[in-house]
Amino acid sequence: MQLFTNPFRQGAGQRPPYLAGRQKEKEGFKKLLSQTPVMQNLILTGLRGVGKTVLLDELKPIATDSSWFWAGSNLSESASVSEASLSIRILADLAILTSTFTISEEYRFIMGFKPSVEKIELKLDFLRLSAIHNSTPGLESDKLKRVLEFV
Repeated sequence: MQLFTNPFRQGAGQRPPYLAGRQKEKEGFKKLLSQTPVMQNLILTGLRGVGKTVLLDELKPIATDSSWFWAGSNLSESASVSEASLSIRILADLAILTSTFTISEEYRFIMGFKPSVEKIELKLDFLRLSAIHNSTPGLESDKLKRVLEFV
């Protein structure tokens, strides 16, 4: 009888030596990424220890290879106490990706003995995402949806 090493590794996000049985999920995720327009999404749920984090780690390169941005984090219970705190956490994670995006440019003329022009780039940082969120009327979900549509 040949002995084998059990691939199960207890602990949050511990990748097993061999990841089996996830090809169907990967193919389904690729189909979702190719939607035009996006009409369906993916919700990943499961009991503690079934491999959600490991599967997400497998899906991330598929998304980035398809020219999608990947933002996310493991949310703690305190981050999801209210819809507002969850939205702030999502905005913070999103701002890490979008803070390099220039959404507009302004020019300021500087007067003096040697007049010059200063270019000011407006970036899509956390403050700007928060401003879009806070200026949107409606429920918290409406505000978050508006930010995601803008991005």
